[in-house]
Amino acid sequence: MSYKDFKSYKWSVIIYDFKVNFVKKYKSNFSNWIFKNSNQIIQNTRSGQKNTAKTSIKKASKKNKIKLLGFARISLNKLLEDYKDFLRNKGFNFWSKNTPKTSLFYKIKHKSKWTSTYNSYLTSIKKGANLKICLISQVNYFADQKISVLKENL
Repeated sequence: MSYKDFKSYKWSVIIYDFKVNFVKKYKSNFSNWIFKNSNQIIQNTRSGQKNTAKTSIKKASKKNKIKLLGFARISLNKLLEDYKDFLRNKGFNFWSKNTPKTSLFYKIKHKSKWTSTYNSYLTSIKKGANLKICLISQVNYFADQKISVLKENL
């Protein structure tokens, strides 16, 4: 099995791609916030994805894979907090896990053509940032599952 088959990796790619489109579309809305945090956001997004990919190295021990997934989680948690900070600083609420908007997201996440579905969330900066929070939370969930499986098999 390749790392590209891991749900956590697949979703981290979605996060990265969506981040690119989100920042392109709303760059002017970020003002000082994006310039102060853009390198950090890019690095955290990239780190989450790359550390997940490294867990597929066959020679890596289970302990090292757990560490890599832990590093990915740390990076993604920083990214999650950045988006929550952004929404709060803009005066927007972030969607809680049980709102109709997020439950709709969790229903559509399984559709094969995610790009057009997720790009529809780019219609507003509030929707886009909230979707990023949902995506990051989903990757964290998959990473936690993978860590649990690895720990059980130590």
